[in-house]
Amino acid sequence: MNYPSVVETASTPNWEAFYCALMRLGPIALNEIPKEWIRWLQREGAESEWLWSEDIEVGLFECWNESPEIAVREAIARYVESVQSALVEFPYDADGAGWLQDPSTGLLMDRSECIARISCDPLRPRILNALVAAALQPSKGE
Repeated sequence: MNYPSVVETASTPNWEAFYCALMRLGPIALNEIPKEWIRWLQREGAESEWLWSEDIEVGLFECWNESPEIAVREAIARYVESVQSALVEFPYDADGAGWLQDPSTGLLMDRSECIARISCDPLRPRILNALVAAALQPSKGE
């Protein structure tokens, strides 16, 4: 999707608006997580720095001149890495058991395998469009 009229006026993304939208929509976009984690991840994103990563911001800004859509896709890929990293470090005591079943055996995969499977592929168009729109919002100082 092209955003020509707005892109012409947005030389840099609105990081604050984008980050707020990402912390709200990112958990919804994640695949391979338990549904009850969505609200938990949204809350953590809004109230703590647990999911924050400078790489997300770098990805958004580095790719911005190429296109807002490419920049958002890069930022969300880095968000997925941030979620995976945070979950690896999260103190969790369940004998290493994960939440996903191995399709060939029907047994639960271990936690690290489940974390590695978390993704945002395919990224739903409505979420992509909402994140692009957030990044394109004029900054408060403009």
